[in-house]
Amino acid sequence: MTVCGMLAAAGARAQDWTHLAGNPQRVSVAAAAVVPDTPRWVVTSDELGRPVTFYGQSGVVTLGQRVYARGVSGGVSRLLAVSRTTGVVVWSAPVPAPVLESWAAPTVDAGNAAVLVADGPALTAIDAATGGQRWQAPMPRPLVSVSPVVTGDLHPRDRAFVVDYDGVGVGGRLHCINVDPFDAALNPHQPGDELWSAPVGGTSGSTAAYAAGVVYVASASDPAGSSAGVVYAFPAGSTSSPDPLWATPNTEPLGFFGGVAVEGGGVYAASYAFSGGIDAANLVKLDAATGAPLWSVPCNRTSSIPVPLPGGLVALSGGLRGFGTVPSVQVFRDEGPSAARLWDSALGSWHDDNLNGQMDPGEYLLVGGWTQQPVMTASGLLIGALPAGPSTTGAPADLYLLDIDQHPSSPAFVMAHFVGAGASPAVADGWAFTVGPAGLYAFAPPCGPDCNADGSLNLADFGCFQTRFALGEPYADCNGDGVRNLADFGCFQTLFALGCP
Repeated sequence: MTVCGMLAAAGARAQDWTHLAGNPQRVSVAAAAVVPDTPRWVVTSDELGRPVTFYGQSGVVTLGQRVYARGVSGGVSRLLAVSRTTGVVVWSAPVPAPVLESWAAPTVDAGNAAVLVADGPALTAIDAATGGQRWQAPMPRPLVSVSPVVTGDLHPRDRAFVVDYDGVGVGGRLHCINVDPFDAALNPHQPGDELWSAPVGGTSGSTAAYAAGVVYVASASDPAGSSAGVVYAFPAGSTSSPDPLWATPNTEPLGFFGGVAVEGGGVYAASYAFSGGIDAANLVKLDAATGAPLWSVPCNRTSSIPVPLPGGLVALSGGLRGFGTVPSVQVFRDEGPSAARLWDSALGSWHDDNLNGQMDPGEYLLVGGWTQQPVMTASGLLIGALPAGPSTTGAPADLYLLDIDQHPSSPAFVMAHFVGAGASPAVADGWAFTVGPAGLYAFAPPCGPDCNADGSLNLADFGCFQTRFALGEPYADCNGDGVRNLADFGCFQTLFALGCP
């Protein structure tokens, strides 16, 4: 069975996309089918009509019928709440501006109906319904390219965890912040109170993950300044600064500059190499209970979070233009005591047109990159491509849907390509949301009969279906049997009669 088939058979995960990479475990998987086709809506201005410039590489999150994204309007950094179905901006709230080109995604604290923004000098909580500031937790160092993680199973003592920035030193710390209401007996802390912090060494982009009472985080170096990064596990429920449950240095002399994912008893992290080619960094899997290294495999340099998939596969986005590497998506197979790379999208699609032995622009499929967070959906891997230029602040203008069961050299590898947006997407209830140079884009759930995605059913949808059938698009396989034939026309007529939800 294909990866997409396993996701569809397994059923949907949580319907809200509350964290970067979806959930506290940072497992960037959604069982719904997503097709980046015609946008249902695009947000270009705030509720007062002021133009919005969304932070280019920042991800978005959802709660219920609202989408939350970060940008600038009226010269002020803001968090915006947008209606998921209509694209109407409900409110915008001032929040601290990012520093050092931070691309941090917000986080939803669903239990307290708040949205957390980690940027600048503080962790800020905004009321999800009204846009009012709930509380603010000042930090000793700035917050840069980190998305906080919130527990949801420790009530009435749920916490948020965020790592401050010390990219040139070794003083970075993991901070534990109370998010639940004060209770004299059960939770004698106000929302926003810091309960403890713990040293983790050099830090930049160290986004933490949480699972079953344990918070996991990876650093760029240890507190002594070693060249190797460290993956830590801390007890989330501690009431004072704890020692780590375990701390495992990288098996290679490389640091971790991104988040970790926790799935199936394993912790996954990928490093960033400042020199070398596509295989200069490494992807690791550790035992979540003990921290024991299970395997390490060469990978492209990245700050992206690995995506553990059904069937023992792991997807990873990495690379940048220049410095010995190029942007790409890689897929690995977990073989127990080791792992093997199945393919790299750049290497697999490369055609050396000028015969110079170098991967020049235009000679390979430009997809992925070190700041792009992919999402595995029931229809394929949804991922953007790095924007032109070396800056991390520009908004991607390309969004791809990839069939990872195909080799990048296959014409069937790229299932869909949307030009206009592509920052780390959020997927909720089959809707997909992503930022592009022009604004915040929404793609509605695939509704079989609404072929042209204009929100209405009419004869134009029949013409659209005939065209897409002739083009051989996956959409035209209406009954999902893997082939396109006359039965799909009958299927389409039935769905048209049933209408859309």
